Amino acid sequence: MATFQDRKEYRKNLTSSGQLAIAGEILDFKSYDVSLKGLMVEVCPGEFLAKLEDFQALLPDNNRVEIYVKELKLSGEAFIVWVRGGQGGKIQLGLEYGDIEHNAQKLWLRRKAYRRTKPFSCLMMLDHSKVETLGLNMSTDGLAVSGDLKGYDIKVGDVVKLKISGQSISKAIAKIIWINESGDDRLTVGLRYLGID
Repeated sequence: MATFQDRKEYRKNLTSSGQLAIAGEILDFKSYDVSLKGLMVEVCPGEFLAKLEDFQALLPDNNRVEIYVKELKLSGEAFIVWVRGGQGGKIQLGLEYGDIEHNAQKLWLRRKAYRRTKPFSCLMMLDHSKVETLGLNMSTDGLAVSGDLKGYDIKVGDVVKLKISGQSISKAIAKIIWINESGDDRLTVGLRYLGID
């Protein structure tokens, strides 16, 4: 049986930069600890995933991310296995590799261009009402929308119907995986597809 000392020999303190895609956002990161199975990263806050609590709330429903590690030229799927706060409010994630490809920079750049869409119109069915929202971005896994939603009883885990304008997907059933207050009585909601049309 391998000892802890043996295991440490397979880890390397390598500083690298990169990006990860999660819940409709692409976030920059720095990695400090790389192993054959995964890496530890420090994530720069995003627009929607800005605090440690945002990641903690997201994790039970969505621990899958896509990553690009620049110096290692790795791109592919990874899974968040832990989230913790560091000094000065830093957000640290432990990632375990899933399906990873080497020398995949061009693939990642094409993917980024595909994910970043222009704003679009999206109707959300809530409490038997059709509520107009503004779609902020869309990916193969889900989308983020913003709207005047504070008067409705919505929470993480709710399943909603969507009618989307001007996109390749016109109708969808999705699960709310995170909610952020935007001020001025608006909420920003992250949704993961359960079914699309």
